[in-house]
Amino acid sequence: MTVEKMTAIIAERVHTVRKLRGWSQRELAKRSELHYVVLNRLEKGHKVALQAETVRRLAEALQVSSDYLLGLKEDIDNAA
Repeated sequence: MTVEKMTAIIAERVHTVRKLRGWSQRELAKRSELHYVVLNRLEKGHKVALQAETVRRLAEALQVSSDYLLGLKEDIDNAA
């Protein structure tokens, strides 16, 4: 799988779970201790590669597993 494809999967899942939680991008950025611009660029597909720490922070803030965000698990209900 290419880096671009993996990033697209992560971006889609972050966006989906963020919306399920009822959070704005700014709220998720605050909860994950990431800069808002990083999150915004990710969801828009502008960020090409992500660091493992970024994925970990997003997963922790969204209360899902990193495996779910990476597309290794399909079921969000069993992701946390």
